[in-house]
Amino acid sequence: MRILFLGPASSWHVTRWARRLGDLGHEVTLASMHAISEEVRDLGVPLAASLGQGATSPVTLLSAVRRARALVAQRRPDLVLAYYMSSYGLVAALSGGRPFVGAAAGGDVLVDPFDGPLRRAVNRGVLALALARCDGMLCWAPHVASRLVELGFSEERILVQPRGVDLERFRWRAPEDAPQRPLRIFSIRLFKPLYRLETLAEALVELRRRGVPFEARLAGWGPERERIERILVEGGAADAVEFPGKVPPDDVPRAMAWADVYVSTSSTDGASAALFEALAVGLFPVVSDIPANRAFLEPGRTGLFFPVGDAAALAGALAGLAADRRRIVDGVHAARGLVRERLDFEANIRRIAEWLEQLVAGRQRGSQ
Repeated sequence: MRILFLGPASSWHVTRWARRLGDLGHEVTLASMHAISEEVRDLGVPLAASLGQGATSPVTLLSAVRRARALVAQRRPDLVLAYYMSSYGLVAALSGGRPFVGAAAGGDVLVDPFDGPLRRAVNRGVLALALARCDGMLCWAPHVASRLVELGFSEERILVQPRGVDLERFRWRAPEDAPQRPLRIFSIRLFKPLYRLETLAEALVELRRRGVPFEARLAGWGPERERIERILVEGGAADAVEFPGKVPPDDVPRAMAWADVYVSTSSTDGASAALFEALAVGLFPVVSDIPANRAFLEPGRTGLFFPVGDAAALAGALAGLAADRRRIVDGVHAARGLVRERLDFEANIRRIAEWLEQLVAGRQRGSQ
């Protein structure tokens, strides 16, 4: 197929997806309002005069629509595929290309509790327009599909399929039952209000107060970092915490392999790639109790849950694991089946490609 893929070409998750579709024999053009990474320079086409952080203004968005319409006219794609419905999905919907398949990241469909009323209203309007012209939707998790059905999209036109993890890169290693050293805790979420990193910082302060030995690395970047560091300093726990910053994609497996436990404090998620990567490497997840995490983890067996924002509950869960490392070992081994059966990127991308091929073939038959 000739695929016009509209999405952020600066995102490693998008570029590997576009590249793999090409490897499967499809002719892929990746059109982006974001900077185009070297990995897909041969596939990449700019959707804006100045590439940066995406649809940052109405002017950028209108320019992207014009360029997308020109690409549809020039390349006559068999399929227009768009990732992130509240930006690229809108561009695809207005591009004139059909069939159009959207892929929901999660935040573009679910309610963001930190968005103001105006932003929510705009997002709802954009999403409604994009879904009205959409022939099919890809979702990484069941709760996102349920939300689309609530919004009026036909369940029969939805494929629920996580992209998964490159298991050649994220190699599983057996967890250590090592009670003689501090518990190693790892996080790799953005320092933004949505991800509630203050919950983890407060939990680490509580661990220090209880005398629980630990070491933590909080990778990532964002505007909340100074506040998180201040919580740790004021709570006397800063000496046990490192901030590696933005970890390059190629270094993430090694960064994760250092730890025993992966923590996510997010208030909402679609399907967290970081969670999948942590499971693949062999970390035990301690995560907020939200649908995105319950879709993939068995409470008490392959992961532990705590209420969103409840630092005391998170500290209690971590303290329990520090006292009984066998729970980590057993949980990581129990999760191996999930990783192999549901989170193998190679197998999952083939299923997605087959579904796309069937959708295009069905539309072509219907037009004859």
